This record gives sequence, structure tokens and C-alpha cells, in this order.
Amino acid sequence: MDTFLFIGTSTGIRTCKRERKAWSLQHRAAIMKEVTSLSASQGAVLAGTRDGILRTDNLGKKWVDSSQGLGIQYVRWLASHPQEAGLVYAGSEPAGIYISRDSGDSWIE
Repeated sequence: MDTFLFIGTSTGIRTCKRERKAWSLQHRAAIMKEVTSLSASQGAVLAGTRDGILRTDNLGKKWVDSSQGLGIQYVRWLASHPQEAGLVYAGSEPAGIYISRDSGDSWIE
């Protein structure tokens, strides 16, 4: 089984894969975007940024905008519900809370 690690930095997202006893960089994305939070659930990984939410369904090979419904684009935190598939929460700055029931495809305040 492959093991992946997603790292959010002040200059983008790094996807690493564990191969044998070492980690190797697989992909870089969202170059020059400050990533504030990451959350993974049901095969989707979401990245909160100052400019909205990005989503990948293919282990970081391709990231797409997933900010539909966000009234505030600066996302400070993301959290996937541990028991309810597809339920994700996002907190914004200034203060706002958004909910997605479709793994981050769309959001409501």
C-alpha cells in the first residue's frame, strides 16, 4: 500500500510518497499560494488558502478550485467529519463558518 503525505507551505502544496524507507517528492502545486490548512477524506484532499479552497481527487496530480459558495475566500482551517462521509467544515477570516456535504465540491454558510 502506498503512503502519501501532503504538506501545505507558504509557497504551495507538496505531495510526497513513501517508497521503501524514504520519502520522495511527487508533485508541487498551487505555487506561490499560502496554504493555511489541509484536510483529507473519502479520497479527496482539500487545501485552504488565502484565495479559497483547492481540491485533488488524484493524489495531488491535479488541483482544481473548489470554492463555490464561499463568501469569504481566506480559509483558515478545514476539518472533515470523521464519521459522516462527505461532510467538511471550513473556517474563514474574517470569522465565518462554511459547510460542505459533498466533500468540498460546494459550500454553504
